[in-house]
Amino acid sequence: MPSQLTQLAYYSSFDSDQGADLDAILKSAHVHNSKNFITGALWLYKKYFIQVLEGERKKVSETYHRICQDARHSDVVLVGCVDIMARDFDNWWMAYVMDTPQNLDLILKYSCTNKIAPEKLTHERIVQLLLNAQKK
Repeated sequence: MPSQLTQLAYYSSFDSDQGADLDAILKSAHVHNSKNFITGALWLYKKYFIQVLEGERKKVSETYHRICQDARHSDVVLVGCVDIMARDFDNWWMAYVMDTPQNLDLILKYSCTNKIAPEKLTHERIVQLLLNAQKK
């Protein structure tokens, strides 16, 4: 019997004082996620990480708990964790959403202002925002 797929969305505050290098974070995520068959997308927006992880429930849970312990993240908030039939980010070990003009314009579709307020986004809105954004 195949393992249940899970999709988890969270946001956290990015602690730039921890000397976090975004390229190193993305490279590490790609290596970890490819080994664990986790897909997803990440947007570092202003001072927030906004991320969706998908994969086997146990692997996604372990990854999320590892993120919660990472000093580069603070105030980690689990927005939602749901069972899924298929992945939304199946072509991405870890897609990175950039602050392009098109992506910043997209914010207005998912927010009441031209700024993302992660605490006001639902799981579904985070997934749709990251799906519709341009990725690297």
